[in-house]
Amino acid sequence: MKKLFALLSVFVVLALLAACAAPTPQVVEVTKEVEKVVTQVVPTVVKETVVVEKVVTPTPAPTAAPTAAAAAVNLTPPGTCTLKSPPAQPVSIVYLSNKFSVLEYYANALELCEQNPANNVKIQTDWLPSNERLQKAILVLSSGDTAYEIIHATTNNMVDFASAGWLLPLDDLIAKYKDEYKLDDIPEAVWAKMRVNGKIYGIPNSGNAQIFFYRKDIYEKYNLKPPKTWAEAEEQFKLLAEKKDTPYVFAAAWAKGSDLGYEFSRFLLTKGGAWFGDGPADPKFNDAKAVEVGEWMKGMLKYMPPDVLTYNNDKVMIALQQGQVAAAVTWVTRAKQMDDPTQSKVVGLIHFAPVPSFGDGPTGTSIGFDTFVIPAKTDVPADVIFQVLMEATNQERQAGAADLAIMPRSSVATDPAVVQRNRYLVAINEAIERGMYDQLPTMVPYYGIAMRAVGNYLADALAGNITVKEALDTAVKDYLVQAKEQGFIK
Repeated sequence: MKKLFALLSVFVVLALLAACAAPTPQVVEVTKEVEKVVTQVVPTVVKETVVVEKVVTPTPAPTAAPTAAAAAVNLTPPGTCTLKSPPAQPVSIVYLSNKFSVLEYYANALELCEQNPANNVKIQTDWLPSNERLQKAILVLSSGDTAYEIIHATTNNMVDFASAGWLLPLDDLIAKYKDEYKLDDIPEAVWAKMRVNGKIYGIPNSGNAQIFFYRKDIYEKYNLKPPKTWAEAEEQFKLLAEKKDTPYVFAAAWAKGSDLGYEFSRFLLTKGGAWFGDGPADPKFNDAKAVEVGEWMKGMLKYMPPDVLTYNNDKVMIALQQGQVAAAVTWVTRAKQMDDPTQSKVVGLIHFAPVPSFGDGPTGTSIGFDTFVIPAKTDVPADVIFQVLMEATNQERQAGAADLAIMPRSSVATDPAVVQRNRYLVAINEAIERGMYDQLPTMVPYYGIAMRAVGNYLADALAGNITVKEALDTAVKDYLVQAKEQGFIK
């Protein structure tokens, strides 16, 4: 009962949190001038020409880890799909997503509807790395193109897209199918995260949380416990760096761009800083607190792989699996891969704890839900698309995905057997007890511009090319230009 009550508390806390997860961005280094679509929503797509500089690392690269094999987890959804109101004529539904285990599972769940000829639907998935998926979604949605019927989105993406008028409100469809698909099984605390300006735009498909992964065998060898604070973590990292049980001590997704921007955001908020003061025209992410955070991050580099400014969550996962580091911060969707003998050298050795805090502040652990959204403009009736999504995310299907991520349906997420199998939930529950930071200030459509600007320029400071203050000042200038161009600042 204690485990059941503890997991229930996850959904209570979600009423105070907003999701900001970006599970597996793909890093591409570019050394020439390129034109890119600004990854922030606007009524029309704004383009800018930028120079993306290759990150220069001061020391040799770490021992190369082999490419991760496909996770040995069950990605086959149970059951069959039968639409209650299939289309009269065959339709094609195309799904845009980035790829990791739970999203592959849901892609397979969507395809169940194609396997039943009576449904009259054909399903196709367009897989892209996270950052490319976001840019493609912006390009398609902003232009009114009807290339996709279903798009995977983080809650931040959903806020951006809905604010621009690019998504279909789902309230009427939810009301229509509420009883048939038992949508009351999804707590109101989760539905609250799907609302923008009072309307629901997303169907929650999976939950994710960022926690501290650590080598229990190494920690026990030196009588260490997982750190409660970053000060304690630094003392441990110093010891572990001297002992050299692993080539490097710590890893995190610090790739130049949105990955690094998100990490900076987590540190800034847990340290008591803020992104904005009084609205979009009052950025605070270059003030004294922000500079302090940037300098602290720079000091952490001595414990990390020298090419960490190219690390996305895939690389963090591989570093853990291959014994390259003793600790890391990444998402619970990577927990199962730690015990997969086909790709991991540390089966049974990785354990989990809340992300450390700064002093008496809140832990850096965060919880959120990813979503499916439907474009406002499609060539397929919205009712048909919605039914396909309901079939893919019903109770039976989510029960099959319960070991891949946190499930939004209470009947699945609170199943005692699920809690027992997924030991990372203990770390999540402990984080809830210790208090988790409130991401609500970042749930505004202009936050993405600021976060990506910081991620781009802060990488140059961490690489030693400019100072942290110069990087954040430049990020603010960049943000103000884009925010004005996109109508957030009048």
